[in-house]
Amino acid sequence: MKNIDPLSVQDRRFVALLYHNQNLMTEFKEYLLQKDSHKYFRYPGAEMIFRIISAKYKEHGQVPSKEELEFLLDQELGKRKTVLIDADSYKEDLDDILNLDVTGVTEQEFREFLISHEKCSLATLIQDPKKSTDEQIESAEKTLAKMRTLKNGAAAPLQTAKQVLGEEGEITWLVNRIFQRGALSLLVGDPKAGKTTFAMDLACSVASGSSFLNHDIQMGKVLYYALDGPKTTYRKRFSDLGIIDSDNLFVITECQPKRLAKDITGYVRENNLSLVIIDVLGNVANDLSFNEYNEVMKAFAPLKKAVDGTNCHLMILHHARKNNESKEIHAAIGSNAFGGSVDNVLVLRERSGIRTLSARPREGDDINGLVIERQENGSLLAVGTVQEAAYQDLSKRILEMLGNSEHTKDEIFEAVGGRKENFLRVFNGMVESGTLSKAGTGKKGDPVRYGQTKLSLNNPKIKPWRTSEYEDLGNPGTRNGETAWLGQ
Repeated sequence: MKNIDPLSVQDRRFVALLYHNQNLMTEFKEYLLQKDSHKYFRYPGAEMIFRIISAKYKEHGQVPSKEELEFLLDQELGKRKTVLIDADSYKEDLDDILNLDVTGVTEQEFREFLISHEKCSLATLIQDPKKSTDEQIESAEKTLAKMRTLKNGAAAPLQTAKQVLGEEGEITWLVNRIFQRGALSLLVGDPKAGKTTFAMDLACSVASGSSFLNHDIQMGKVLYYALDGPKTTYRKRFSDLGIIDSDNLFVITECQPKRLAKDITGYVRENNLSLVIIDVLGNVANDLSFNEYNEVMKAFAPLKKAVDGTNCHLMILHHARKNNESKEIHAAIGSNAFGGSVDNVLVLRERSGIRTLSARPREGDDINGLVIERQENGSLLAVGTVQEAAYQDLSKRILEMLGNSEHTKDEIFEAVGGRKENFLRVFNGMVESGTLSKAGTGKKGDPVRYGQTKLSLNNPKIKPWRTSEYEDLGNPGTRNGETAWLGQ
């Protein structure tokens, strides 16, 4: 049998405890048959089996037999069309429930726990296979004491940081210093700014184990909620990226917004996912008022919980404010709660054909205007900062203008254009770095002329000689009366 998350085992033990002790079903049916009983579970397999058992009990006053339970589970699985349902995994859940030893939890403890179930997960009192019966009962008594304290309105007892947070706290990364495992990010951008392109390239990189924006990535499973366009568009893009036939890529084209966080919780743990992408937020949050701070915070809380403590990163795509020049944390359309609800805000901007990425993570490195280019197959290439890209572009156009000939500085500037101040910075840098040669005395009849050196002829990709000299090249300037990025 495959390795199962300990929390999944706890959910199974709870169902097993009820199934093998009909007195408990009879005693606590008012709790077990209520509409919100699904709150007890964090795993879809245990929940489905619980619903079958409780429905049968409600109808006939007794739990179904083993054979009947197996039949009803097969019947229920046949109704589900979701691509990620693993029937064998659900049947393993049932086998465990039918065979688990569920001694160690007394009826009185179970009763007191159910009465206060709003305060704590049922999994707390379920037998831990790593503990003895005495240890289990002691743990249950402590939990019940804490719950009684909370119910009476008193403050809960204090715990040390080590007790609450555990001993292991090292941060791990899906993409180094950008996408943290067990965290939630928001990718913001204008329509057609490249959000889906960015997300699909990331999905492809994780599913295939290839690099992303020059970062190496460990191969993993990806779930992509493709909700922002026709299936044919997504199919073509994934096909162009060479990932359409991968066993590591799962796609969902329809979802139930009210079940989204719960479904993701199950999918991540049952399938050991490394990345989940929701494209786009508006299609899973129809009832959410984007401008209401409290609503946004409340909506994001279960999504953060869905991946917390796992090896999975959850990225959500969302639209940017109009005239999107805000700081990253405030770039999302709607309340500022969007920036405060996630672990990283990434912003895609496109100006005059230059696409840039910026990011403000809680952990990791800030990204300030990283220029990215889309390749023919749809994959992305990190070019450098806006300043470096502008320098590269201007350097390239200067060299193209010169060719094998020589020209004066004024002739070169007239042909290339742009702000003269920035042209001079780039031009002088190329001269000092040996990219351009100089000839002529500068006297009448013999002006100073500039041409390409062997260095520049043999190295078409000229690197900046002093990036700090061009720190303002990312600011918008004008050329021929039109707004443009400097260096264009």
